[in-house]
Amino acid sequence: MQKSILLMLSLSILASTALAQRGSIKGVILDSISKAPIERATIAIFNQKDTSLIAYTLSQKDGSFKLSALPIDISNSVTISIMGYTTFRKALKLKPNVSTDLGPLTLIARSLREVVIKGERTPISVKKDTIEFDAEVFKTRPNAVVEDLLRLLPGVQVNYDGSILVNGKKVNRLLIDGKRFLVMTPK
Repeated sequence: MQKSILLMLSLSILASTALAQRGSIKGVILDSISKAPIERATIAIFNQKDTSLIAYTLSQKDGSFKLSALPIDISNSVTISIMGYTTFRKALKLKPNVSTDLGPLTLIARSLREVVIKGERTPISVKKDTIEFDAEVFKTRPNAVVEDLLRLLPGVQVNYDGSILVNGKKVNRLLIDGKRFLVMTPK
């Protein structure tokens, strides 16, 4: 019984000593032009040896941040990033029981040089009981007729008698650009 108490006491002393041998960093993140604090920037500490994440936090409203209980005597790197700004990187080695102050760090805003907006059309869209096909997506010959295009559409079958089936069901109306093109009368 006394041995187990002694063992527990010595383990707790070793654990508290190990926890005391931790480092911390702090700093303030500012905009390079306006010198205004930058809120919600991500501050991450990585182990340089294997690039594993050790700890991270977000900057406060006043741009300040603090990370504690970081491992000491290993090569770490700090990365500070936020959208619209260049990423800050710095290698550092923390010392035990010392808070490393990175001071005010200014991030440079990135300016946009060119914006390219690229859109894609969806070839097929289903709306309730209607299937819409974008004819421009399907390649046909320049002198093709509607029947040639219909044969290219997935799930569409054109029979020899001119009847059209979609997924095995007979088509009652065919619209082109929303206008009535063909109305099938049931026989």
